[in-house]
Amino acid sequence: TIEDINKLKSDNFVDFRNAVSGGVSTKNLALQIIKIYMNFLAERKYISNSEEIRIVKRLKQPKRVVTILTDEEKKLLISSAKYLDVKTILAMMIYGGLRRDEICQLKRDDYQNGHIKITGKGNRQRRIKIFPLVKELLDEYLASRKDDCEFLFVAHRSIGGKIHGLSGQAIFSQVKATCIRANLDSSKVYPHLLRHGFASGLINSGVNMILVRDLMGHSSIATTELYSHSQSSVLDDVIDSQ
Repeated sequence: TIEDINKLKSDNFVDFRNAVSGGVSTKNLALQIIKIYMNFLAERKYISNSEEIRIVKRLKQPKRVVTILTDEEKKLLISSAKYLDVKTILAMMIYGGLRRDEICQLKRDDYQNGHIKITGKGNRQRRIKIFPLVKELLDEYLASRKDDCEFLFVAHRSIGGKIHGLSGQAIFSQVKATCIRANLDSSKVYPHLLRHGFASGLINSGVNMILVRDLMGHSSIATTELYSHSQSSVLDDVIDSQ
């Protein structure tokens, strides 16, 4: 009843928040819903104790520890791939920092003269020079293709006899499967971790943050700074030097 709600103190709301099943996000969401309801009642003068819940703080999200793969683990992951296209995709993420959705969207025409034109978030485009290992794998993969599908990477199974581009979920599954083959912890390795490792490696090597932003396709330098643990010719030199 309203009378019972009016008797609630901050400790009661803390106990409620902590008793909610689930993680930190779920507990904070439950608290926020109660706050909204209490504010609703207070605005209509039904209760006078809304301050009791206002002083209750949201729980802090624990910081996620990102474990970057070592150089040896990167090489092991690529060599453990069962298929040539998977090797190439892994190399692109590890040594090029591509997002899996960007890889899915790549067309054959996007790859020319050792460079790849990438369409990223917000349809922002960038052109990068790929690492020699990536170029070697990509050339070998394309030479093995017998189809005329426009996509750079295609699904292993056709649908209704028609070949389609690779899906993001397929890439995710192949990364996990390859981790298992390499005896790496598949729960800690995922596509974005490989991209994260590429950016962190550049930043930790002293590469200018603006250049890293351009290479990663970020719209804001603030996003690039999260990876800290332009000129295309300069970017080419950066890649060649790694």
